[in-house]
Amino acid sequence: MTVKSFLYTTFAFICYLLAYPVASLKSVIVSNHSLLIYLIARCEGYPKSIALCLVKQAQLESGNFTSNGFKSASNAFGMKQPRKRPTLSVGTIQLSEGTFARFSSLSTSVLDRIMWDRYFNIKITSNPEKYMNDVISKGYAQDGNYFNKWFDQKPKVDTTLAGPISMFYGTIAVIIILVYKTKNNYA
Repeated sequence: MTVKSFLYTTFAFICYLLAYPVASLKSVIVSNHSLLIYLIARCEGYPKSIALCLVKQAQLESGNFTSNGFKSASNAFGMKQPRKRPTLSVGTIQLSEGTFARFSSLSTSVLDRIMWDRYFNIKITSNPEKYMNDVISKGYAQDGNYFNKWFDQKPKVDTTLAGPISMFYGTIAVIIILVYKTKNNYA
């Protein structure tokens, strides 16, 4: 993980922890997971519409973050263990559906999914349908109805607060990291 990715992930995680209150515990969990995915994608340069596509895909692949793969391996996207491409996976997990990649956190699962896009040269535009078709055409899913299932997902994230939360808590996170690094470099 690069320093840039570390800083972005740290800032997104702080936003994740300090996110706005929602009605029920289940909706808090889904909303916070979705917000973290959205923020990481935005920090990695994805436009809002495509960041929401990643949220929708994670919700679809993980059964709204309730699947065994997500709960036991932090695998939000149903990713298999890659044989050739670089990965942030820390191993594999055997599930009833097959062998899948294991991740140390939701953040690394999201970053690995973004690495998948980059490895397969997925063009990141602001057109969700084109993006989704490009991902599917590279062999992401074998289900002939995958596009419809993905497209029909309703993203469970309130992005209206993502900007102000990101700016405020992201600034705090960067200040804390800089103070810590400065203190340790000159101590």
